[in-house]
Amino acid sequence: MGRELKHNSGTIIGYPLPKRATFGIRCLSANEDLDLEKALERPIEPELYEELLADAQTAIFEGNFRRGALEMAIGCEVAVKQVFFAKSSIAGEAYEYLESKQKVSVSIPELIDGAAKQAFGESFKITNPKAFDSIAYMFQCRNKIAHHGEAWYRDNNKNATQHVLDRDILSTWWKAVDDLLIWLVNHTQR
Repeated sequence: MGRELKHNSGTIIGYPLPKRATFGIRCLSANEDLDLEKALERPIEPELYEELLADAQTAIFEGNFRRGALEMAIGCEVAVKQVFFAKSSIAGEAYEYLESKQKVSVSIPELIDGAAKQAFGESFKITNPKAFDSIAYMFQCRNKIAHHGEAWYRDNNKNATQHVLDRDILSTWWKAVDDLLIWLVNHTQR
């Protein structure tokens, strides 16, 4: 059973988590209770990609891996496209126009590789090839889920092994998305 924390928005119950934190969750220690209470007093407006990743996290914890992968990929896509095509930029306005005319189709792996090299002088594929591959696999799997309802992907190895989606794969993808988001923040704050 979890420990209750009273707050003006209601009662929050913290359940014990596995010893190793996963999917963006870390266990708080008792000496962080005051910091948690202060944080709960300041309302935040999460970004859409954060909401989608939170939904993915919930789906994964509930054992719904297909929905978790789908929402994780959508959250990642929203975050990446917001960086590359901010509405207040010329590129964002041009992208909106071309997208409305169905004249543009660019994948997230293309954006974080070639487009990133052009925009930032650095490709995520070169900087973090393992995370890049994980993200490419995630989008491959997302497409299989969205178009066929099937949760698997083929890797880039010589034999192109088929992998059925499981919690360990999702954990690897979560870490890759987290690495990508940190990388994007570092490049947009320069």
